Amino acid sequence: MIDNLARELDFVGSRKRLPWFTRNLTKKTSFVGLVEDIQEKRSETSLRNILYSLLPISEYVASLKKGKFDRTSGEDEWIKLLEENAHLIRHLAVKYGTQGNIPQRAAIILDYFYKSNLLSNRSATVVELGCSAGLIGTVLCSSETLFLHQGGSLAKEYFWLKRMPRVRSSYNITYRGYDRTLPLKELIPFFVWDVDKRHQVSAFVETCPEKGVLFEKTFEEALEDVSKVNFEAVIILTSFVLYQLTHPEVLIDKIMELVYNMGNVHWLDLSRNDGLPCLFQRNTCVPGHVYLSHNGTQVAHVINGSDDCPDWEYMYLGGPTS
Repeated sequence: MIDNLARELDFVGSRKRLPWFTRNLTKKTSFVGLVEDIQEKRSETSLRNILYSLLPISEYVASLKKGKFDRTSGEDEWIKLLEENAHLIRHLAVKYGTQGNIPQRAAIILDYFYKSNLLSNRSATVVELGCSAGLIGTVLCSSETLFLHQGGSLAKEYFWLKRMPRVRSSYNITYRGYDRTLPLKELIPFFVWDVDKRHQVSAFVETCPEKGVLFEKTFEEALEDVSKVNFEAVIILTSFVLYQLTHPEVLIDKIMELVYNMGNVHWLDLSRNDGLPCLFQRNTCVPGHVYLSHNGTQVAHVINGSDDCPDWEYMYLGGPTS
């Protein structure tokens, strides 16, 4: 476990640009013990996901204590925070995991709806697996208000998009979000690492009316709902959730079975091309970059690979196109 933990610490630390979040933390017995406890209670969750969850949860706990965790202070201050609040941090990490559902990720999905004419009849049910607080669903159901009214002024207030999606004014989207545990509303913005962007997400959470229905169910139960309910058209959405699973190929197989057997089901996925060979099989995909896939085939590439999906280009015959 220690060797794997060391590699994952280096990876997450580099992603978060924290020079102290490295394999050296494996020398801290209190930290290793905390990770082992969380992993034992969330056996279906990857070690990387656990590490990703600890940083924002730590900042959230510090805010509850009327303090502010300084990321630049280094590992000693962070370990002290963990040790003093081990019970609460362990509880939150076990219950909620990573909840980084950035609402502006819906933009690339909306644009693909337009480009692909996937919503040609202008009506569909979007079923999101790993919905967190359902922020993407709120954007999908509010696309006209956010992107068409007053030149998209609301979108510019809440999002930092470099490319605005093309949106039709007559979409009729019904949203159903599924997650094993729905998160605390006040916890959600902490999973956005950039503080300025965190404020924008917080403003969105506080001021945009929630849309759709959220369910605390397993992914298997969610797919069972899809197979039993007579929807006109269904879009199954997975957004940065596959990497959280120890065996993502099992879920992919179950989704594709519905796609093949039901006829009115499509699967859209946003994932990074890193550690998901069951999804990324084209050698034209850039390692470490984020892609939008339709029924398992990459259709759009997020420019610069950023997981907040601010800009994108479409794939055609293995290459990009606008």
